[in-house]
Amino acid sequence: MYARLLVSLFILVALISRLHAATIFVDINVGGGGDDGTSWGDAYNGLFEALAAAGDGDELWVARGNYIEGATIVMVDGVDMYGGFTNGM
Repeated sequence: MYARLLVSLFILVALISRLHAATIFVDINVGGGGDDGTSWGDAYNGLFEALAAAGDGDELWVARGNYIEGATIVMVDGVDMYGGFTNGM
């Protein structure tokens, strides 16, 4: 019984943490948007800003382009990155 309770609690915590996860958009070709990463129109222009805003469970969706950041990019634990989206779509 105790083991079932622990398993149920673990599953509940995992599901709740995914509910708070965000999709953060990155597109070097976007200009004039809000630059807050909440949509393709308001995408971050660089990876550093997007990674700084990302937290556990978040996903970074990166539009196709050349991102020259000038330094080593360090991934954030628990953040997934997907790329190659055409024109931010």
